[in-house]
Amino acid sequence: MLNSEQIVEKYFPTFEKHFLLTRTRWINLPAHLKTILKLLPIFIILAAIPLTVNLSQQTQNIEQHAQTVPTPTPAQVRPFAAPVTVNTVNIPSTIDATGVTDVSAALNAFIKSVPNGSVINFPSSATYLLSTYIHADGQNIVLQGNGATLKSAGGYQSANSLIETGGSNIGVYNFNLVGASPTPGVYIPGQEYAYGVLVYGANNVEIANTTISNVYGDGVNVDDWSDGVWLHNSTINRPGRSGFVVLAGKNMLIENNLFYNTSNTSGIFDIEPYQTSGGSQNFTFRNNTISGNNFYFAANGGSIESNITIDHNTVTNGTLDGIIWLASPRPQQIAITNNIARGLSVPWNPEVNGDGGIYLEHIDGLTFYGNVEQTPFSPTHDLGQIVDSTGIVTTSPSSPTPTLTPAPVSPTVTATPKPTPEPSPTATLVSPTPTTVAFSITSGPTVGSVTSTGATITWYLSDYGTGQVEYGTTSSYGLLSTPETSFNWNYHIQSLSNLTPGTVYHYRVKSTNQAGVTVVSKDYTFTTSGSNAIPTQSPTSTITLAPTFTPTPTPVQKKNCLKFWHWQFCF
Repeated sequence: MLNSEQIVEKYFPTFEKHFLLTRTRWINLPAHLKTILKLLPIFIILAAIPLTVNLSQQTQNIEQHAQTVPTPTPAQVRPFAAPVTVNTVNIPSTIDATGVTDVSAALNAFIKSVPNGSVINFPSSATYLLSTYIHADGQNIVLQGNGATLKSAGGYQSANSLIETGGSNIGVYNFNLVGASPTPGVYIPGQEYAYGVLVYGANNVEIANTTISNVYGDGVNVDDWSDGVWLHNSTINRPGRSGFVVLAGKNMLIENNLFYNTSNTSGIFDIEPYQTSGGSQNFTFRNNTISGNNFYFAANGGSIESNITIDHNTVTNGTLDGIIWLASPRPQQIAITNNIARGLSVPWNPEVNGDGGIYLEHIDGLTFYGNVEQTPFSPTHDLGQIVDSTGIVTTSPSSPTPTLTPAPVSPTVTATPKPTPEPSPTATLVSPTPTTVAFSITSGPTVGSVTSTGATITWYLSDYGTGQVEYGTTSSYGLLSTPETSFNWNYHIQSLSNLTPGTVYHYRVKSTNQAGVTVVSKDYTFTTSGSNAIPTQSPTSTITLAPTFTPTPTPVQKKNCLKFWHWQFCF
């Protein structure tokens, strides 16, 4: 069995160096001190256990905290990926932002110098005067307007548009685009080519929270077989020709927008390729609100038109009115469903309101149902006129009424059809069916035009109703917007002002219809731009330490001392 000296020599070969002991000193140490030194490693291990447990507990608390962070509200479903950006730059202050001088060249020179993968920030209160459009022709480029205004200096050619996108993965957000038309909302032949946004040969372009007004031509124009265009949560106000035009494009989604006082000449949207090389594939127009005029649309260009969906749109004070017609090639897979027109408060006048109705001809694969005109005055037109079309579906799949299909050739007894005066072509007339729509928020609320001190909240309703926004820095809100108390609107756009920069705000909206039914949205948040002048500090816990008791040293007759790091033991 090893003695004490042998244990030290075998298991602690550097022990003497740490404690400045020689073998002789170790032998001369009292027995009780030797015992303490033998047990010292165990004491150190025991002392470390509470620290390890404490660290483990802290780690567990951090993990539990991470697990209890609320899951963000799912965002609007994207039709394609967002631009991938790694860099943010600001428009130089040396470029005139007062709207007095033309800055087209200066802005384009700066934007051209910015590398791909960049967010280009515009000042929130700026106004830039443009004689020609600004280009966004790179890859993964975001033009972040922050509420800035781009104003046309004049001209009605395509070069006099406000923004042109020709690159890939482009975002155009939070702008106010103002055209120079002297007669907003009025079509002037030959002066129809200055657009709000021209999408030309681009891929995956998103336009959001942007207002386009008073342009000579179209709000948005898509050409050169652009692939992937998403216009949403925006307002197209009084364009001279159309709200949205497709000359050559595919995979386009137009949703949750407001089209206001659009020219009835070319309509809310127009799919009309002017060349046989153009066309439209996969076009969806849904959940939009049309106000100030009829929902007139057209798809009668000179080339391929396929997979067009027009669904769940609302006309606040007009009728459903449109045409899809093309003899060759025949349009393929057209669906017009669940669109509602309300608010025709005066008798139908063809000279004022047009011929009306929806005319559909030469279509292979036509779905047409659920389209309703709920107006005090019934129009004198047939809602749907279907001529020379195949694969017709006029009943919703969820309806208990079976879809009409051709009778099979069998001994089954069928009614003999009555002869018609004109044997060809035969028109199928689809009459509007009155329905009762429950009061609800059909879209939104969404936030736009966020600045350091303000924001705009937009939402859409299934019926006319009042509107107000509750907002504040907590989910208890505490602040109210100016209420809209009339029952004249089924959508609301309310501005919030005097907000604090760099602050998270909670908000929700509420509306009441004439029947007294109130709807309230769930809670949403947004963050104002800029930085808060008064930094917010997290509450700090105060720990009160117990007073430290220091014993009075007692003198000893004999002193044997050992030094271990910063500790000293004396006996």
